[in-house]
Amino acid sequence: MATQQKNKLPTKTLLNPPPGFKLIHALRGHDDGVRALSWTPDGEYLISASSDRTVRAWDFQTGKEILRFTGHKGWVNSLAVSGDGKHIISASSDKTLIMWDLHSGKELHSFVGHSGDIWTVAISSDGNQIVSGCHDRTIRIWDLDKGVLLKVFEGHEKTVLSVVFSPDGKKIVSGSDDHTIKIWDLETGEIQANLEGHTDSVRAVQVTRDGRQIISASMDGSIRVWDSEDARQLERLEGHKKAVGAISLSHSEEFLASASFDHTVLFGFARRNILLRLFLWTFVNFRLAWPFIHHLQF
Repeated sequence: MATQQKNKLPTKTLLNPPPGFKLIHALRGHDDGVRALSWTPDGEYLISASSDRTVRAWDFQTGKEILRFTGHKGWVNSLAVSGDGKHIISASSDKTLIMWDLHSGKELHSFVGHSGDIWTVAISSDGNQIVSGCHDRTIRIWDLDKGVLLKVFEGHEKTVLSVVFSPDGKKIVSGSDDHTIKIWDLETGEIQANLEGHTDSVRAVQVTRDGRQIISASMDGSIRVWDSEDARQLERLEGHKKAVGAISLSHSEEFLASASFDHTVLFGFARRNILLRLFLWTFVNFRLAWPFIHHLQF
């Protein structure tokens, strides 16, 4: 469940990487749990969001912090990087979203309107809009450049934990504490489909590049694949022993990575249904706090 509990896990030490893997850098700096990670489009910078109320940019080649974005007054729960690599959008428990200039670290504008903790944010493929999901059970669509609210979608019975645009920009897919996944028409705000099957909170959703399949991760420990057109479940992927907090599909859509409360990351061959277990060593060497990372991006 998405709550403000702060039950801290013991600080982990670096473990030996699995065979064939080499630790490149240990990134140190955050003062509390890391809640979201995302690469810039060019792969040069890793962006992190933390319960310490900051967003930070790290140079992948040197492993050094190059920028620190400060301004939020609560946990930073999610982030999104624009397709042109110029901007970051961060979502916080202080009920705001902030747009940052990635190169200067300057706050450009904030998005105000939600009445609770904001747990998730995504940017449309054309870079014109953002979508956010909140503890207030609403989904909001915003104009990226102007920072103004465009639409409010209501339909979930509990906290909205994950949102994403469809590749064609015509739909929104959301996952919630109410155990459901919903597909929304972006133009009308109508719910086109309600996907049921998970038995606990849906922490992450992703849509394949062709828009035909949705992948979801849940606190019930499963990852599920859905047909977005027929609104039916295609597969249920097992492997984690505890809740799954984040998933990420590689750009080639050949690999799927999932992060779990069981302290492991699973890398699966998305087209072969083969799951390989890899121990999750703290490759960024940050202190971990509940809940575990729930935004992960290749």
